[in-house]
Amino acid sequence: MDHLWRYPNSTTEELSQAADVEITELYQFIKEGKFSFTYPKLTFPCECCRQPIRQGRICSSCTGSFKEAFPVPAATVPAARTSGTRTSHKTLFTSRGSSRR
Repeated sequence: MDHLWRYPNSTTEELSQAADVEITELYQFIKEGKFSFTYPKLTFPCECCRQPIRQGRICSSCTGSFKEAFPVPAATVPAARTSGTRTSHKTLFTSRGSSRR
């Protein structure tokens, strides 16, 4: 991949042609994080809209659309512990003859 050293602003398509590597293989390498983020134009398509992205599976726009379409209900917060609640204690056993707590 000497091409990236010489041309760090190469796009995924340019690298595919220069290195004679299938673009789908490059997409997989990028998804797996095998290229540093110092190469800003190495992208792969969003699984929904096909816009170029650098990480994840879907772009921020599609993520926002999913969040609007499928809102997550507010999580229930467990009741606070009362001061009289008993907590468990663990005992550590060592090979020494004396027992300490």
